[in-house]
Amino acid sequence: MGSGKTTWAMQELVDKSPNNIMFITPFLTECDRIQQCAKRRFEQPRQIGNGKLDNLRNLLQDQVDIVSTHSLFQKLDARCKEAIKKGDYILILDETLDAVAPYKFTNKDDFVNLLEKKDITVDADGMIQWTGQNYDTRYNDVKVLAQNHSLFRVDQKCFLWLYPAEIFSLFKEVYILTYMFEGSYMKPYFDFYHINYDMKSVKQIDSKPMLVDYIISKPSRFKDRIQVYDGILNDKIGTKTNSLSATWFRSPYHKKELEGLKKNIYNYTRNIVKAKSAEILWTTFKSARHSLRGKGYSDGFIPCNTRATNDYSDRTALIYALNWFCNPEIIKFFADKGICVNQEAVALSNMVQWIWRSAIRNGEPISIYIPSKRMRELFKKWLNDGATQAYAHV
Repeated sequence: MGSGKTTWAMQELVDKSPNNIMFITPFLTECDRIQQCAKRRFEQPRQIGNGKLDNLRNLLQDQVDIVSTHSLFQKLDARCKEAIKKGDYILILDETLDAVAPYKFTNKDDFVNLLEKKDITVDADGMIQWTGQNYDTRYNDVKVLAQNHSLFRVDQKCFLWLYPAEIFSLFKEVYILTYMFEGSYMKPYFDFYHINYDMKSVKQIDSKPMLVDYIISKPSRFKDRIQVYDGILNDKIGTKTNSLSATWFRSPYHKKELEGLKKNIYNYTRNIVKAKSAEILWTTFKSARHSLRGKGYSDGFIPCNTRATNDYSDRTALIYALNWFCNPEIIKFFADKGICVNQEAVALSNMVQWIWRSAIRNGEPISIYIPSKRMRELFKKWLNDGATQAYAHV
């Protein structure tokens, strides 16, 4: 993070490549920034005619340079795929894609009904194939996903959507700009599809970002600028391994602890770091946000999966009020295929990426309250270079 990955991509790919470029980033604000900074003209799909996807199809068929969001990139259809292949496109993917996600059928009996009617079959690896008629029905979503080879069964009740891997093969080259790739779901996703890749680093050489062989980073260089709060606000909160997990927040038995955590956040921001509202950045799970909102800090909330934005680089007082665990359905799916997901690396990666939205990205000091003992220890280990060494060769 902060090594100049985007700058390198702009200077060495955007400015110099003779190929068409598709630049995909998480946020619309970043799309605007790429348009403003790039020397070549990027078109951004617009909400006109039949919507953004239709406009994207037309732009791809016109073989122009395109900047768009992860969200729209996940909706590419057959026409888009054909146009990408013909257009000799290079893909620059800013941050890893959410390439694996749980899938819920509209009705709980839909899967069994489709199976009994022989509209679908299930391969040995769990892939669901559409074998029914091709006309429109209320199962259109299932049909499209199955025809794209992107719907999988984990067991009788759990299903996953996987991004169609064939799309990556349509591009002349693919670059993913991210930190701690091993802490993303894209690593086991690539392993599952046997997608080969090279790990590289960007290093500043003579004040210019250069692509070099992969370097194990040294987070310890940030230690003197990050104050992790180790004081005791309430020694009963966050000490258990599963405390502040998504399941923990949903439980009705933790109301008193939730109130205590809310008081802790208020006490930390008001009395310990004495931060102004405009200096505060905090997060928790979306479902728990309302329960933890409080006076003086509520407006500083951003989602816990926020990446690739500079909009909060003035925030110096941080609260990371959650305990990140991988989705068990995703873990089981890959485990059944003999692929291990490093859950601690995923948890750490998500936390570090969120923290990097703050003033630390500009080299300024920050303070942070991490009430989960598990997450706090993971972060402190990372700051001492321990976690980075352990995960570098996963």
